[in-house]
Amino acid sequence: MLEIIDKVSNYSCVVSIHEKYVKYFKNTLPFSTKLNVWKEEVYLNTPVKIPSNELVPAYKVRLGRLYYWPPEQSLCLFYGASEAYTPVSEVGTVVGPLYYLRYFSSGDEAEVRVHELSPQLSRLAKYVGSLGYLVASVVNGDVTALAATKFLGGDCRSSFLVFSEDFGYHLESDAFFRLSESLNDRVLFSSLKSYVNSLTKYLRLDINEDGYAVLTAGVGTLNELLESINELEVILPLLKERFGIYF
Repeated sequence: MLEIIDKVSNYSCVVSIHEKYVKYFKNTLPFSTKLNVWKEEVYLNTPVKIPSNELVPAYKVRLGRLYYWPPEQSLCLFYGASEAYTPVSEVGTVVGPLYYLRYFSSGDEAEVRVHELSPQLSRLAKYVGSLGYLVASVVNGDVTALAATKFLGGDCRSSFLVFSEDFGYHLESDAFFRLSESLNDRVLFSSLKSYVNSLTKYLRLDINEDGYAVLTAGVGTLNELLESINELEVILPLLKERFGIYF
C-alpha cells in the first residue's frame, strides 16, 4: 500500500497496488510530486515507468480504482463524474471514501511513500479487516482515522472512515451528494432518511461538515461498530437499486 500525503491540506489517501505492478513502484519510493486537479480527478506525476505491454487500456473508469496514465507516468484518482482524457490502466484500489480527495488542490506539494498502519488503530484494523475490507490509517486534518473499502459486487463499493474516540466510535460513509436548500434535495434527503431508518438500527442519513449527505453511525462498543458495518453492506445495494445512489 502507498500513502499519498497532501502537505498543504494535511489529508492523505492510501492506495493498494495490484500485485503485478508492485515491482515497478518499489525502487521509486518515497518520492515528492505535485498534485493536479482536473474536473473531479486528482492526478500526480510519478517516476514509475510501467511497460506498455503490462498495461490494459481502460476507456471508462470505475470509481474506487486507481489508474495509471502512461503519457505522463501519472497516478489518477477519480472521485466523481469525470472520465479519463485518454485511455488509462487500472493498477490498484483506493482505500476508504473518495470524498476526501476533494481536499486535494492543484499545486499542492505531496509525498508518496509506503503506508504504515498507525499502531493506535491496529486492533481496530484487525477486526474491520476480518470482515473482508482493505484497511489503512489515513491523516484526516488533525486526526488519524481508519479507512476501509470492500467491493460488494458490480460497482457497489462499501467505503468508510472510522474515528476512534474515548467514548466510542464514529463511522462515516462516502458522500452521496451535496445537500442544497432546494425543495427537490430536501424531499430526496427526507425520503432517503426514512428509508434508511426503517431498515437499520445504527446507521442514519446525516450530513458531513461540508454539507454532503453521508451515512453515519455513532456507537459505544466495537461489536456495535461491526454491526453497523454489516448494516452498511446491506443498505448500499438497496440505495443503488432504489435510488440510483452508490459509491
